Amino acid sequence: MAYHSYELIYTLMYQRHSRDFSEYLLHHIVTIMLIVITYSSNWLPVGSVIMLLHEAADVPLALFKMAVEMWKDVYMFSLYGIVLVAWIYMRIFFFPYGCIRLIYEESISSDNAM
Repeated sequence: MAYHSYELIYTLMYQRHSRDFSEYLLHHIVTIMLIVITYSSNWLPVGSVIMLLHEAADVPLALFKMAVEMWKDVYMFSLYGIVLVAWIYMRIFFFPYGCIRLIYEESISSDNAM
């Protein structure tokens, strides 16, 4: 949470001129909300898995952004393919079908279910 709080403040103070200011701002606010809500509702393991899945897909994205800034077309196109595959697999396939489904099934079969 400290990292995303720092990045939120840094983005607000020093990166207002960047093209992806609103995306970064939204990203850090949503991540901080995820941490606070999962911690306060005692679902921190679930929130940790969600953050891990989303951050794992962001690693190739950061490399892609670096390649775009360096204007290396070969790296840029190959990293774009990696970003696309990682994003589709982690966020569109594995997150809903692997995580949300398992959490849903666990909450139904739990003895503590209402």
